[in-house]
Amino acid sequence: MTNYQQAKEHKEKQRVLRGLPFKQWWVLYIGIAIIAMLSTFAGGYLGLSPNAAGEITYNSTFDLIGKVLFCGFYMVMFFITAEAAFMFWLDKLILHDVDEKQNSVNIQVWTAWVMMGVSLTTMIVTAIAASQILASWRNSFDNNVAFPTWTSGYVMDWIPSLVIAHIIAATFYKQSTEEAKLERYRRAQMRSARIKALDAGTTAYVTEFSRIAPGEAIKAYTQKAKDDAANMKAEIGIFAEEAKTGKDINKDGFIGNPMQRQFAQETDAPQVPNSEAGKGKQS
Repeated sequence: MTNYQQAKEHKEKQRVLRGLPFKQWWVLYIGIAIIAMLSTFAGGYLGLSPNAAGEITYNSTFDLIGKVLFCGFYMVMFFITAEAAFMFWLDKLILHDVDEKQNSVNIQVWTAWVMMGVSLTTMIVTAIAASQILASWRNSFDNNVAFPTWTSGYVMDWIPSLVIAHIIAATFYKQSTEEAKLERYRRAQMRSARIKALDAGTTAYVTEFSRIAPGEAIKAYTQKAKDDAANMKAEIGIFAEEAKTGKDINKDGFIGNPMQRQFAQETDAPQVPNSEAGKGKQS
């Protein structure tokens, strides 16, 4: 049985355990539901941008629409970074991978435990914030309870940091899964196969080129030599015909072979004695 099959079988067994009846885990589920209601209330209330006294006001319809949108956004964000994140990491802790000896993969276990702790801390903080907001809301419960202004900083700093932390942890967890390892192995094998195929193709190309190229080069240059010789012979025939008829047949401005004519001109040029040339320089 391969590692992937072992991990898959292990996950199937754990999935059955995870699906235990609600009546055996009702404390967990009901507790999560209660805290989730508090978290969404706190997020929604803070999304409505209350003033220092905890009162919600708006200046225009556009301002009201913006507050409602932020209300929904923060309700979702509070729930995702607290209760939903806790259940997500609980699921990952239960369904972590095992190695060949059926031992847990420590990276996954510790990542899940740490992020469950972070999520649980977030649940506690949001629950406290919601409780204080409820206690101070319009002075309905206790006139001595002030609106928790620290919750604004919590929204601005802690929530984005939590989202980033969960993304990093999930990425760290994912790269250690059997599926990710198998995908990396598959891609490595495909890359190796491509390199081998490319190397084999290059070798075949070079071998075939080395076999064919010399003969083809000999043929090409032999034919070029024949063509050059034929052209030279034709030119000599034209030069002879021009010398015989006295006509410039090829329209090159010369009658006969221009090289011979140039050589004749250089030969017939008068030679200046060295003594006279020296006198000319002295004068």
